Amino acid sequence: MRKLTVVAVLLSLLLGVANCVAFAAPKPVEITFWYMGWGVNYESVIKDIISDFEAEYPNIKVRAEVVPWQAGWYEKFLTAVTGRVAPDISEGASYQPILFAAMNEILPVDDIIAELERDGRVADLASQNHKNYYMDGHYWAVPIQTDPRLMAYRKDFIDEAGMGVPSTWDEFLAVAKKLTTDFDGDGRVDRYGFAYPAGRGHQPMQTLLTFMLQNGAYTLDENGTLAFGSEKTVEALRFLTDLTLKHKVTPPGILDYAEYADVDQLVYDGKAAMVYTTDNFFFNAMNDDLPVLDQLAVLPPLKGPEGHTGLAGFTNPIMIYKQTKHPEEAKTFLRFYLRPENLGRLYACGDFHWPAEKQFFALERYQQSEPIRDIANKVLPVTHDYTYPSDATPIIPVIEGELMWADAVQLVLAGRMSVEEAVSFITGKMEEAVELNQ
Repeated sequence: MRKLTVVAVLLSLLLGVANCVAFAAPKPVEITFWYMGWGVNYESVIKDIISDFEAEYPNIKVRAEVVPWQAGWYEKFLTAVTGRVAPDISEGASYQPILFAAMNEILPVDDIIAELERDGRVADLASQNHKNYYMDGHYWAVPIQTDPRLMAYRKDFIDEAGMGVPSTWDEFLAVAKKLTTDFDGDGRVDRYGFAYPAGRGHQPMQTLLTFMLQNGAYTLDENGTLAFGSEKTVEALRFLTDLTLKHKVTPPGILDYAEYADVDQLVYDGKAAMVYTTDNFFFNAMNDDLPVLDQLAVLPPLKGPEGHTGLAGFTNPIMIYKQTKHPEEAKTFLRFYLRPENLGRLYACGDFHWPAEKQFFALERYQQSEPIRDIANKVLPVTHDYTYPSDATPIIPVIEGELMWADAVQLVLAGRMSVEEAVSFITGKMEEAVELNQ
């Protein structure tokens, strides 16, 4: 009888311990997610997605932080990585994964790409832009959007010129000259033929890249060798800067225009006829229901003297950092983020640019007008980044971070160097960057 009592007591104690274990749930793992500052709508959807994720995976908490594009994003990420305080997972800029992969600071996502391939989603990627993140036998990030640059125009002004929509450099220059007009004869131009932002930043770099592509000029050749210093680059930079210095078809003070929104407004207000800009030129005009909305159109990509064409365009990724203490949890969040229903919410919010996967082009946002459809059909197929036509390389993010292409444009526009001197000077800076990073 006594033995039975002892056994009963022991069983009671064991059951008590078991109950304690059962009810003492483990503390959730916390991962940090940095997402880019695409806009307040995007931020709201991200928060909703995180809330849904945490409901489905209560053992994982996500601490989210927005990284504004206008507040030194390059320095923020680089400082975090080198200071050993990187996030677990983040969105980012085009070349970030390749730079950090070369620094051995992010994890490959070959298994994620393989899963997307099995689901047919890799075949659906616009321009197969996952290859932008393939280096040393691994995929280092997943593309989530395409951020195109384009040229747009006012249809009423082009009709007024009576010369048709330009399709070549020569036609473009002729139309820009004709549309640069002093209406009241006071000696001051009231409307300029063309506008683009040339202030310190990424914008003049992207404008120069477009004219380089259209002239068959590249920063790197197909073997990854530096090719910026070619005569083709000289010709492209001369054509771009002559628009201001020689032909005077761009607004004065162009070096003060730092944002695409600045030049977009000139076209909306009738002070410029053609513009180098982004897809937001159309999205913003539609959101604001501008009176000139029906007069805005996409200018088909121009052809240079030898028939080359192209426009600058960039792919934004999502990646996982090697410093993470929770790689599997970070990958679980990545898979959740990439679910079509979640990506669809992000694309539909109105702040993102173009989906990486063509299946989302069917969303109402991307079908709502002819100019928007023209971006899918005429712009995206010929968009290329600074690396083109070579494979992914870590030298490009270094050059991009130093805004070297922008310096070439600004040195000429400011009268500090000739076109040839600027190309030679920037080529030297690029060569130094290559040597330091070998």
